[in-house]
Amino acid sequence: MIFPPAFFTSMIHVMVHLPDEVSRDLKTSVRNKAKLEWSIIQAWVAYEALTFCGMYLKDVETTFNHPSLNNDGGMRSEKLSIFA
Repeated sequence: MIFPPAFFTSMIHVMVHLPDEVSRDLKTSVRNKAKLEWSIIQAWVAYEALTFCGMYLKDVETTFNHPSLNNDGGMRSEKLSIFA
């Protein structure tokens, strides 16, 4: 009722639901209900630190450096045999 129908493209409509998604995501990171802000900050710092370490570890397989699931290790030829 507030916005005209022409206003609602799909990307604008997603922005209407973003605050609900953010609040749901933040609620899952709360561990101490007596200190909400500190608990959210602590969870965010831990997430950022683990992400940073996971991107730069060379010897440990993480989500950032693991091989793709369909990689069979073979060499890829330039042309397929059916098109030769």
